[in-house]
Amino acid sequence: MEWLSNTGGEAVKDVSVFGVPSLPEAGVRLDLVTGGSVLLRTIGGAPRGGNKDSEAAEVQRGALLEPVPLAGVPVGGGGVRVADVLAHVGAVIVNAGSDEVERVEVKERSVIVTFYNGAQAYVKVFKTVPAGRDVASATEWQVLEAV
Repeated sequence: MEWLSNTGGEAVKDVSVFGVPSLPEAGVRLDLVTGGSVLLRTIGGAPRGGNKDSEAAEVQRGALLEPVPLAGVPVGGGGVRVADVLAHVGAVIVNAGSDEVERVEVKERSVIVTFYNGAQAYVKVFKTVPAGRDVASATEWQVLEAV
């Protein structure tokens, strides 16, 4: 979380955990200077062949990904674009320098991290909260283009 808050530029005001970390409704909340928030959830996927009898996945290592520029998240006239937030999250993951990460892809509403052992992790937009709205408001599951 520290990397997200320290590298987000002027757009990211605060980064915190929301919910109970052991429950599916938990994740990372990015509060933006616009007054809006983007809530992200991480979902993991098993490696090729799955995990057998609750064994830990076998770790496979490979070449480090080439670091990418971290320009921060821009603030435009319409607010902060969720696509820019996801691009930033993807860049932070790439620049973390894990030799277990094979590929990082930024899609429409998620960042997909593929590991050398075949497992995948998904950083998905849980919802967006416009300025002046409460996180628990009726925007549940709604993802706006910008907040």
